[in-house]
Amino acid sequence: MSDQEKAEFPLDDYLKAFKAFHIRFGVLFTVASVVLWFFNPEWLGYHMGITPIVAYLFFMYRTKSFTQTKTNKRLYLLGTSVLVAVLLGVIGLFYWSESDSDAFISDRGLEVTGAYGIIIPLEEIDSIALLDELPEIRTRIHGISTGTVSKGKYKGEASDIRYHLIVEHPTDLILYIRRKKGIPVFIALDGVSEMQLFAQLQEDLDQL
Repeated sequence: MSDQEKAEFPLDDYLKAFKAFHIRFGVLFTVASVVLWFFNPEWLGYHMGITPIVAYLFFMYRTKSFTQTKTNKRLYLLGTSVLVAVLLGVIGLFYWSESDSDAFISDRGLEVTGAYGIIIPLEEIDSIALLDELPEIRTRIHGISTGTVSKGKYKGEASDIRYHLIVEHPTDLILYIRRKKGIPVFIALDGVSEMQLFAQLQEDLDQL
């Protein structure tokens, strides 16, 4: 802004609105997160990804009256456009992550379709196992986490450990695949019997 625009900008009123918004948003966001955690954890990931963007769009709309100068009007349009684009991208990412995944053995090896799917040639598999639970996960590097769904690349308990997760129901059996090269893969899909997939995979590996 120019010196004149800075002098005319109602900074005190804007800061009051800014403070009030973040106090209300912090309280409501926390309460909603706790409620979803106990009653519907599947929606918690959507809430954490979408709610802040919608809240800031609302805040920018409510403080639109502060953007009376040409510079501020352009910044307002730019800011809202970016937030809308990000919101659409996040919603699209969630929709993509919810697409049906499948796992099967083909002539190319073990194929997992859907979000963060992968193809693992049988000759690249070092060992397989069925687990009752996932290993300790510290943080997500990139991917999707919405309640029980975890798809993408994650860090393990140690900072140098990496995992590839394609998991939709971590409370059931999980197929663990250790590769000769590349990070381990964990698979647990709603439409797949991990027990049958493990047995079929073990039979094919024994014939190599």
